[in-house]
Order: sequence, then structure tokens, then C-alpha cells
Amino acid sequence: MRIIIILNGILSQNSALSGGDLRPLYLAKYWQQTGQTIEIVGAKAALEVAKKLDVRATLSEIPHTAAKASKVSYLKRAIQILFWQPFDLNGEKTVIYSSNDAIFDVLPAVYLKIKNPQTKWAAVVHWLPPWPPWKRENSSVLSSLLFFINQRISLFFIRNLADTILAVSESTQKQLLDVGISKKNIKAVICGADISRIQSIPAPKIMYDAVFMKRLQRTKGVFDLISIWQEVLKTKPDAKLAVIGTGPDEVELRALIEEAGLTEQIHLLGQIHDTDKKYRILKSAKLFVLPTYEENWAIVIGEALAARLPVITYDLPELRSVWKAHISYIEKGNTQLFAKEIMQQLKKSTISKETKQFIENYDWKRISEEELKILSDL
Repeated sequence: MRIIIILNGILSQNSALSGGDLRPLYLAKYWQQTGQTIEIVGAKAALEVAKKLDVRATLSEIPHTAAKASKVSYLKRAIQILFWQPFDLNGEKTVIYSSNDAIFDVLPAVYLKIKNPQTKWAAVVHWLPPWPPWKRENSSVLSSLLFFINQRISLFFIRNLADTILAVSESTQKQLLDVGISKKNIKAVICGADISRIQSIPAPKIMYDAVFMKRLQRTKGVFDLISIWQEVLKTKPDAKLAVIGTGPDEVELRALIEEAGLTEQIHLLGQIHDTDKKYRILKSAKLFVLPTYEENWAIVIGEALAARLPVITYDLPELRSVWKAHISYIEKGNTQLFAKEIMQQLKKSTISKETKQFIENYDWKRISEEELKILSDL
């Protein structure tokens, strides 16, 4: 089977890698081991990330026209794709796999499906924003409205043309049902962690009290990190926080950290494409913190648990449905309570035997086998 992964979220080396970008590559790593042919549609940077995750793929390039990834460049990307003329599939046994529900990943799938009706389209949907859009927390009205319109356009095409919809989590499946998509077209799927690889990394010297790893964006709680860490420092003046990732609010975050005089206490490490290096930094910390205001699955939580780190996050129903009692939940926006929980967890700095057993069920190899069966059945 030929699996064509549409991966337009990775535009350049400075692109903020989301779980939606990485998930298909974690799966493809194991799909190729069963003899599937993997092809990526996107920019050259997407193929480079794939190589670092041990995915051997060919690239059908849609040239990237902007020097850097930004909100504007993603808008340009969506327009650019309207004029893209891709290859013919010539009746091959092919599955088009759109990795995200953004319009720049959906439009190429629409084009390929219409031009080659014999192909099958598996559309991945991660999360649906609230209605009305201004109910989206920690986001501007304009940004929320554009996000909402973007996804509703995508859902229109997905509803009418996709052969199957892969909802990442049961909560996303419920959201899709609530907007009127037929249950027979939806498969709830899950995410995982590269457990064996993470656990094979030798335990490094402890360098950080906590680590945050996510897109640097207001909705992910990056600005709350400053308030939280200021509270932690009142009790533990030498506490250090590592921040892995990049994103649209990185410049403002860096400026606020400098303004608060916390550059020695909060280390912005940027986007790390080398997975072994990323896992070493995870394992060099005592805790994982994620004060996010919106989430679906959070692959990074699974990676943190695989690295044996206790996890503290804001209390979101989507996260509770997945991680249950295996992580700690704090009331959204309560930075003081979050800091207090960090201090409590630092005294233990380990996860329970039950949590260690729990995370073993979320290995990417097993998940890839389950999802490959869905694609084969198409």
C-alpha cells in the first residue's frame, strides 16, 4: 500500500512542531517496516524532520515560498496550494493521509481525491474549537474566528469526501458527532510515545527542576509559566525551568522573561528536532509542566511519563479522559496553586508503579498496527 502523508504544517527549520505534525511520522516509522511505501507531500523541511525520526520517505514537494514560518506564511501556504498541480496516482492502491484538519493539509487531499476517485482518503481531526469562537480561552477574538472558519471549511470537505475520519481521542469523536458528522465515518484513534527509545536513553545528570515542551503560544499557557516560576522561586531560589519549542509568541515570551529578570531561571531551548537530545533533556528534569488552556491528547505528556516524570497540567476534560489519575490537575489559570503543586511534586519526583504500567499501553508500534488495519480495510 502507498500511504501519502500530507504534511504542510512543517514549513521550515523554525516551524513549531505540533503533535499533529509528528503523529503521522511516528506511525510511518512502523508502517514502512511492514512494507508500506511512504510518501510525504509538503516542504523539504518536512522530509528532513521525517529523516530524524527514522522515516524513509520520498517527497512530493510543494515549494515553500516564505523565509520563516509564521501566521502569515501559513495563510500564504493555503493560497499557494490552490495552484499546486500534483502527480497522478494511476490506479495504485493508495491512501491519502491528511495529518491535520487545517485547510493547508485538507486542500491537497481534496484535489487528489477528486482527481483520483479510486484512492482512499483518511482525514485526521484533532480538536474542535468552541462555539461561538470568542469562547476560546487565552486567544484573541480575531485569531479564534479565523481558526474556527479555517476548520469549518476543512470539515465541510472532510464530511463530503473523506473515506474515513480519524478522530484523535474519544472526546474529539464526540465533538464531531455533535456537529452532525455520521458515526459510521468516524474512527476514534489514540496517540502514544516512543517508549523503548525514551527508556533506552541513559539517565543524564539532573539539570532542571521542571521542563515544558509544546508550541510557544498563548493558548498553551506559555505566559503563565512566568507567573508560576516566580512563585516557585520564592520557595526555591535556584529552581530552573527548561522550555522546549518555538511558536508565534516566542518573541514576546522571551521579552517578558528578560523583563522579569528570569533568563537564568527559565531557559528557552528552542525547537529540538533531534529526538534523542529532546529525550535527554526530558530525563534531565524532575517534573513536566503543561499549563495549557486547550488540548486534545498532548503527546508530550505520554513522552514525559515514558521518561518517568510526574506531570502537572491545567484541569481540562480532554486530558482527564485520556490520562485519568496518572497526572496532576490544577484549576485553569491558578498559577499560585500550580507552583505549590510543583513544590509538592519535587519532594517525590517519581511516578507510581501503576502509572509506569499504564504508559506501556501507549507504544507507537502497537498504535501503528491498529491504525494500519483501519487504512487497509478501506
